[in-house]
Amino acid sequence: MIVQNVVSKAPRWYDKDGNAIWEIVGKNGNPKKPDIRDARREGFLPSVTTIISQLSKPGLEKWKISQAIISSLTLPRNPEESDQDFAERIALDAQEEGKAAATKGTDIHSCLETYIRTNVVPEGGANICLSYNNFMEPFKVEIGSLEVEFKATNLELGYGGRGDLIFRCDAETVVVDFKSQDVKNGKPEFYPDWGMQLAAYAKSRESELKNVIGYSLVFDRNTGMAYWKEWDDLETQFKKFKMLLNYFQLDKGLPCS
Repeated sequence: MIVQNVVSKAPRWYDKDGNAIWEIVGKNGNPKKPDIRDARREGFLPSVTTIISQLSKPGLEKWKISQAIISSLTLPRNPEESDQDFAERIALDAQEEGKAAATKGTDIHSCLETYIRTNVVPEGGANICLSYNNFMEPFKVEIGSLEVEFKATNLELGYGGRGDLIFRCDAETVVVDFKSQDVKNGKPEFYPDWGMQLAAYAKSRESELKNVIGYSLVFDRNTGMAYWKEWDDLETQFKKFKMLLNYFQLDKGLPCS
């Protein structure tokens, strides 16, 4: 049985100025998501997350399977509904939890961006901003020196993206990536590919990574509490990312760095 009409997340592309390209005008004059042929023709750069998404994510796949099982057990079946139609409804229903989680994650990012830019706590964001302040307190950084939603385009190597936060602290560059989870028992998950993501963002700004510190900052979607991890050896993390980047470029017929 083939389950169709399931929404998937399309790859993201960036132009050489670091702007995200969500849609272009197709040959018929209608908007469309850019594909690999458009990227080759227009010189679009693959995003950091698109490159890393080539890796298998067992934890995410396990969660998706669990959601599908829960939907199959709780979703009532319509009278005379075929197995195919019921399977497609189960798949779509299982996605709703993921969409809700993504919406919460977007809200947390927006809250943090507003707070960092304006020093104003958005409505309902008190716990998130307090947790962020607890993380930032040791750095003693002036608010005006923080760069949020920074362009992370590397024209030399051929990739683009947007990092969440970057700033200087003494002689070091600090790169922070915001994440959100439903944290269980006070123990968030820190996934190995997050280190590569931070290294790629940092490499768009710094030629050497030995004086760069990278943090994944996880916010609990339910409480706003924050947990963080400092990633060791970003130079090795970037080497792993670059191998994935080269594979993607060769596989898709893009200029290879």
